[in-house]
Amino acid sequence: MSGHFEVLSDTSNVIFGRYTEEPFGSYYVVTDHQRFRLTIGADTENETFHIGVDAEWADDRPGEMASFTSGKEVYFAPDDAVSIDDNGILTAMARNRGMWKRESFIQFGFVAELPREFVAPVREALSRVRADMQLGEQARGRGAA
Repeated sequence: MSGHFEVLSDTSNVIFGRYTEEPFGSYYVVTDHQRFRLTIGADTENETFHIGVDAEWADDRPGEMASFTSGKEVYFAPDDAVSIDDNGILTAMARNRGMWKRESFIQFGFVAELPREFVAPVREALSRVRADMQLGEQARGRGAA
């Protein structure tokens, strides 16, 4: 069983694409193949999306990447605070939905400083994954017509 990678854009040495492996589904990848690799994908069954961040981890091992997100990836709901500013600061904060006390508000997540070349493709990946989630809702009959 093998997957397929479709390049959606390749600018400023940053590749943005969609990796698909049947029957598991697909996710978006933004990478420069050297310093950073982000994976962003929808889990429409659980109404969440995930972000994984791999980064070059040592000065004496150029190009060798390691995961810097909890385990493999961190999960977010569509209304969680996830954005990237014009300077490349990716902020991803998820609300803790495991709390039963309504007044309690705890967020967890990460902030990553990415090269500015990542801004447009990361924004596009976030937009597409949110659209994928809306399509999943509609397919289950819970979304707006």
